[in-house]
Amino acid sequence: MSQDIYSARREKICKYLSEAGFDKALVGEPFTFFYLTGVMLHPYERFMGLVIDARNGQTDAIIPGVDITRMSGSGVSEHVYDDASGPSKLLKKFFSGCKRTGVEMEHYTMKTGEILRNIGLEARDVSGVIGLARLKKDEYEIEQIENAAACADRALASIKGTIKPGVSEKEISLALLCEMSKTPGFIPDPYIIQILTGPRSANPHGISGEARVAYGDVMTIDYCGYYNFYWSDFTRTMFAGEVSDEFRNIYGIVLDAHLAGIDAARPGVPASAVDKAARDVITKSGYGGEFVHRTGHGIGLNVHEPPNIHSGNDELILEENMVFTVEPGIYLEGRGGVRIEDDVCVTGDGCRSLNTYSKRIEDMILPVD
Repeated sequence: MSQDIYSARREKICKYLSEAGFDKALVGEPFTFFYLTGVMLHPYERFMGLVIDARNGQTDAIIPGVDITRMSGSGVSEHVYDDASGPSKLLKKFFSGCKRTGVEMEHYTMKTGEILRNIGLEARDVSGVIGLARLKKDEYEIEQIENAAACADRALASIKGTIKPGVSEKEISLALLCEMSKTPGFIPDPYIIQILTGPRSANPHGISGEARVAYGDVMTIDYCGYYNFYWSDFTRTMFAGEVSDEFRNIYGIVLDAHLAGIDAARPGVPASAVDKAARDVITKSGYGGEFVHRTGHGIGLNVHEPPNIHSGNDELILEENMVFTVEPGIYLEGRGGVRIEDDVCVTGDGCRSLNTYSKRIEDMILPVD
């Protein structure tokens, strides 16, 4: 991809930093690093960081010796330290005398904080500024998220016929992972596939395990596509062989809530309005107490990132090219749960779903013959 995109992102960050009153900033969360440079580094326990000078637009990378030359071609200057000396001298070089400094405190450890204190650096948290800059996705990012969503959609369509009584949650998870891995650009990550069947589906967050599908089970199939370092997040609720009248009714309520949330998402409305639209449908149907989580979360380089789509987020006003999930659910302890989730992108006058997989209940009933 052209380095112009990353250069434009660094210019945007500098603008945001200046407006927030910072002269320089130190950021180092791996996905922030990638967002600004196109270079993905995982230094493990070692320090890495970008020094961003908002006054002149200069960006410098401080990286460990094991990653030497990784910044070549990125447009960012590389400064390497060795394991024996550590990064202190370089940090002092870049930040000595700078009084209006920001640090991505949500990422760095207290160990790094001690290094900064020892060189006399007094800093404020810049995490919110970085998050604000990443809220609105550029064209390339939306394309990657859409590719990730398409990969996930195709995988479920491909393995749907193998989901039958006797098959375990882990086997379904593995089948989805293997199917998605056939797509060039997909990054295998088994920890983002959650298959829960029967009463276990009443847990919004669980881990696929030994439980096996039984006839009549409700199943929540919640998993992510991971494509070129961008995520999708996707859930469908399916039924093995048949669906009871109770869960048919609940499915219809959740689908109505899901569609209401999508309809409410548009530029100029607060994020809380999306949550309210979905939650009102479920509450009016008598299941408000069984909708136990927010309606959605942002998605991009991280599986969960801003914006948070919940009732308390009145201050964040939606804008075009924000991407997030809409995923209301109803969970009946000891019996099962229903959740429907799409990734959506705010457009000029509304929003569009990036997933295309059916939500019709007839398509959620799996033949078991």
